[in-house]
Amino acid sequence: MMDKEVNIARAIASLDTSLFRYIESQTTDDDKYSLLAVQRAVRQKAEYVYLEIGSHLGGTLQPHLLDPRCTTIYSIDPRPLIVDDERGEKQKYFDNSTERMMRLLSAVAPDQVQKIRTIDKAAPEIDPQTIDPRADLCFIDGEHTNTAAIADFEFCIKVLAPDGAIIFHDSDLVYKGIRQLLARLRKSDTKHFPLKLGGSVFAIAFGGSPLASATYIRSISKSIHYHFLRSAVRLRLNRHKIKRKLKKRSS
Repeated sequence: MMDKEVNIARAIASLDTSLFRYIESQTTDDDKYSLLAVQRAVRQKAEYVYLEIGSHLGGTLQPHLLDPRCTTIYSIDPRPLIVDDERGEKQKYFDNSTERMMRLLSAVAPDQVQKIRTIDKAAPEIDPQTIDPRADLCFIDGEHTNTAAIADFEFCIKVLAPDGAIIFHDSDLVYKGIRQLLARLRKSDTKHFPLKLGGSVFAIAFGGSPLASATYIRSISKSIHYHFLRSAVRLRLNRHKIKRKLKKRSS
């Protein structure tokens, strides 16, 4: 058991993306590096609690399931079959069930699945008091609309432990929501550190979160997050222009 724990710790320390190999996830290699860098920073604590919104098959739960320092995992997912996103497209998730996810995760680490707590509801429908212990790290990867991203963040901030962190996937889709949230945090004088990481990962660390001081996180962060937000605006405008041109050609 000790050798296994040492191997897992080494894999996380070296940002070994093979930790994601057992179950498919909708993440790029750059996303995986960033998620492991965040995990490496958070596991500076002797123990930590992980909360994820939008788990689907459990692909991004894998590294935390395998990590002995992660004592509790919350998987929040209302299990929709069709999901909206900011591109105006419908994303389909066939056989999107908790039973299927748990079956897959049980094959990855049968001795660790007992630490997973599943909640088949949308985050705003959940009583924050039921999240006990509180989460040290929240990962928002549910419906990729600005409205949903804001609602999920508002839930996460209520259940976040002191010095915790909240991270977003597909931040290039929900950049408007992130921008609104950062403006609110600045207005309320909440101590926070926005960090644009590799891939489509965006992190907000609070208080004395290990993310705020982790050297590697700082080195891969774009740091001046508004550059990302401005780039995202330009990217979105270019997408709209391309769509309009394609519509004109087909008409």
